[in-house]
Amino acid sequence: GGITTEDRTGLAAGTYTVIITDANRCTGSINATVNQPASAVAATTVVTNIACNGGSNGSINLTPSGGASPYTFNWGGGITTEDRTGLAAGTYTVTITDANGCTATVSATIAQPASAVSATTVVTNIACNGGSNGAINLTPTGGTGPYTYNWGDGITTEDRIGLTAGTYTVTITDVNGCTGTTSTIIRQPSAIVLASTAPSKGTIATAYSNTFLATGGNGNFSYALSAGTLPAGLTLANDGILSGVPTVAGTFNFSIRATESGCNQSVVVPFTITIGQGAQTITFNALPVKVFGEVPFVLSGSSTSGMELTYLSSNLSVATINGNTVTIVGAGTTSITASQAGNANYSAATPVSQTLTVGKASATLAMSSLSQSYDGTAKTVTVTTIPAGLSGVAVSYEGSSTAPSAAGTYAVVASLTNANYSAADATGSLVIGGKNQTITFAALTNKTFGDAAFTLTATGGASANPVTYTSSNTAVATVSGNTVTIVGAGTTSITASQAGNANYSAATPVSQTLTVVKATATLAITGLSQSYDGTAKTVTVTTTPAGLSGVAVSYEGSSTAPSAAGTYAVVANLTNANYSAVDATGSLVIGGQNQTISFAALANKTFGDAAFTLTATGGASANPVTYTSSNTAVATISGNTVTIVGAGTTSITA
Repeated sequence: GGITTEDRTGLAAGTYTVIITDANRCTGSINATVNQPASAVAATTVVTNIACNGGSNGSINLTPSGGASPYTFNWGGGITTEDRTGLAAGTYTVTITDANGCTATVSATIAQPASAVSATTVVTNIACNGGSNGAINLTPTGGTGPYTYNWGDGITTEDRIGLTAGTYTVTITDVNGCTGTTSTIIRQPSAIVLASTAPSKGTIATAYSNTFLATGGNGNFSYALSAGTLPAGLTLANDGILSGVPTVAGTFNFSIRATESGCNQSVVVPFTITIGQGAQTITFNALPVKVFGEVPFVLSGSSTSGMELTYLSSNLSVATINGNTVTIVGAGTTSITASQAGNANYSAATPVSQTLTVGKASATLAMSSLSQSYDGTAKTVTVTTIPAGLSGVAVSYEGSSTAPSAAGTYAVVASLTNANYSAADATGSLVIGGKNQTITFAALTNKTFGDAAFTLTATGGASANPVTYTSSNTAVATVSGNTVTIVGAGTTSITASQAGNANYSAATPVSQTLTVVKATATLAITGLSQSYDGTAKTVTVTTTPAGLSGVAVSYEGSSTAPSAAGTYAVVANLTNANYSAVDATGSLVIGGQNQTISFAALANKTFGDAAFTLTATGGASANPVTYTSSNTAVATISGNTVTIVGAGTTSITA
């Protein structure tokens, strides 16, 4: 391998041979073997994990192997023992060094239960005060199962039932002897109490309310009379509210039982209420406005005593009263007074009066016969009323009570003056018309822009008034008298009208549509052959008729005229309000400019002369001048260099 040193270092394990040559070139060979330990430094571990979460009783039993003993150990932190004890959970790494200084690193992990011994509980509290139906459903967690339980007093079950109210503590021990303690509270409802506070005093005819309130127990309370009699007019609701309006004075003794729904436990407490005498008042609300013709209605006043009221009307021409029923007899106002005389328990009430207003009923007026024909007699309209047959109807014609007879249009107003009914005036127009007249106007034929003016020939009615015409679109056609002049392509409506006179009404106008189509034009393209000079080349388009606007030209589909030499497709089209034309097409040809070559006559040469350079000049295209030899046995050309290869003649072409 080219190694010629006497000694060797840095060798791997194996057998090495050296050939030794002396000064006389005599040789000899020697073999030498370099050995190594049978295996690399390593170790195995036996781990003892931690029994209880958070403990420090883990250990590692390390057994080194490989390399050459003896070994030393470095766990870090100055620890150099082979084995480890009293360890907390975690990963520990040791570096092992053998007698030759060879090293290896080994790691071991000490595990522990995921969590400490503990438990969750589901508690069933006691339903009724003083009961013993509480329960604890215990679920152990953490540590390592199975588990044992100690509630004290020799109780070792996991769960508990039949418990009274109180706090219960259990110690849980897992299979490793790790323990945890859990405490649970069993609760119960409090005892039932009904407050014995004396109810407030009541007064006859005055609303009364008192609430009895019980506390404790398990559930909602209901209340009932247990003994005695409640004051007349008062009732005890199931929710404990004593309410109503007392009707009898006196002192009343009674007992209330409060019962809770959860356990049906109850308590009874006695009470006393005093009801004093009181005054009565009348409630008689304002009366709504009525309208004559409405049906009789009932008065709804009341007294706090509950006794019947009497009523009186101050204006019997507006309303009468029978008991508490009011009958409307006319429009106007009256005062209705409510009274109550009282009795042994109530004093007379202060009378209350309310005003009753009776308005006029609504009527409607309707007019008919508003369109009549002239015959020399007066023309009256007919007015009907709802309700039918009402008196007091008056009609005016243009402000006069006299009906007209002459042809024309008259403003008519009908009004109502009645004691018990009102109506909005009815208005209209009485039209006394002349005879009708009609227009005959035939459909119009289509025209073309550029056609001559033409005459309209509609005929009208007998009024002898002329038929007049209008055009709806004067950009298409105008009308002067009965002559139509075409001014543009499109459509317009020609309307014929005829006015009326004293004896004839105006005729209904008649309209006919006039359609004017576009005239035909032609397009011609010139200037299609041009020469290149670097500028844009446009063609010329002429129209027939001449000078039409709206001509557009495209060159190979573009509106930009070309400047480069070539052949281009050209299309000319027309967009014009009054003319249409077929597109004109053609080809624009832009030819290239001519260029010439200057090439002087060549001097004669002698076979054996040196190669020489050709110096012809070309045109403005900037392309190089190229050369060919007609007889390559005499001369060959490379670029612009001629090489003579034989005697004779050849034609050099540039």
